[in-house]
Amino acid sequence: MFPRTKNIKDEWTRVLAEVTAGSAAQKLVDLMGIEQLTKDTIRAGTDSPQGVQESEPVDYFRRIAAEELSPSELRDQSVLRDIDQWKSTRSGPLLGRLLASSDADEEYARVWEHFSDRHTDAELMELVEQLVAKIKERDGSTAAADHRALIALWRRCNRRLHRNEHVDWLRALILDAIPVSLHLANGLFYYWTGEHGIADGAARSAIRQSIVQTVRAIVRTGDDLARVLTSEHPYSIRRLITQTGADPGVAAFEAWRDYLPALVIDGAEKHPEALVPELANLAGDEQSGIVAASGEYPPIFINRYGIDRARMTALFGDRLDEALALLANYAGDNAYAVRAADAARAWIDERRDSAPQRTEQPTAPDEAES
Repeated sequence: MFPRTKNIKDEWTRVLAEVTAGSAAQKLVDLMGIEQLTKDTIRAGTDSPQGVQESEPVDYFRRIAAEELSPSELRDQSVLRDIDQWKSTRSGPLLGRLLASSDADEEYARVWEHFSDRHTDAELMELVEQLVAKIKERDGSTAAADHRALIALWRRCNRRLHRNEHVDWLRALILDAIPVSLHLANGLFYYWTGEHGIADGAARSAIRQSIVQTVRAIVRTGDDLARVLTSEHPYSIRRLITQTGADPGVAAFEAWRDYLPALVIDGAEKHPEALVPELANLAGDEQSGIVAASGEYPPIFINRYGIDRARMTALFGDRLDEALALLANYAGDNAYAVRAADAARAWIDERRDSAPQRTEQPTAPDEAES
């Protein structure tokens, strides 16, 4: 913290105590909306995005008091110039800087979001399209809907766009992601049609139906399936089936029996590192997938792994033994897949022990011998 600002609250309290019109001075500060010194929230007129009342993403009052910027601090004018250049020419550094944003380096996205009201609704939607395209191009199957700048755009669109007025646009955005990344498609559906999304009810159901149809049309082989999966997030198939946990019932799994078993089994035989971790998470019960901190590898699992036998039976039907064998015989070191092996072997043994024993029928004597 700058020396000029670190004790400013204490100094302000001292000044108020020493002057005869301290309460009047405090009211003036309240009216100005200087959050750092304000006691009562009194506002007049329209706030400027660079007013002293703002403390996020930039503490403008601190900047004024310090009379300098931190060497690492991003200047507003840099972002504002990028916004205006993009608005005028659809070029410049804006898109690249947003693409480079991450949880570890989020300042540009935060400042852009602060000034995002400079964009029209149509421009926000165009930025979403362009950013998603860049994320797919850069990240391929690992592309994610929780990209830092894409989340900022989602928040702005949620506040600005009228619900269910852009269903066709959103459907196209999600469907275009499927051939590249199932993880991205699942995430876009989760965020943009969820509680804080721009589509719900019948519109959400219609988009879901289109997703199912498109997946079935595009992903035809185990190779196709492996291509759209990522080992960084090996639970895309489960999220596709359950709509990221919104419909975890047995019926949701059974609805895919005519399509998924052949693809998963074929894909796991050819691409075990891509498909067996997915199969392990697909088979796991609700408690198996809970980890201490998401996004870390190897994951720290909270609960012991268990197979949801009802859902696995509903999904794989008469190919269940093949799916269990893939889990039991996995020879790699993926943490998600390794932990499923013992449970799969135990169920295989139970199924073998409970299978009806075949007995040979006595051969009828030949009529000539009787």
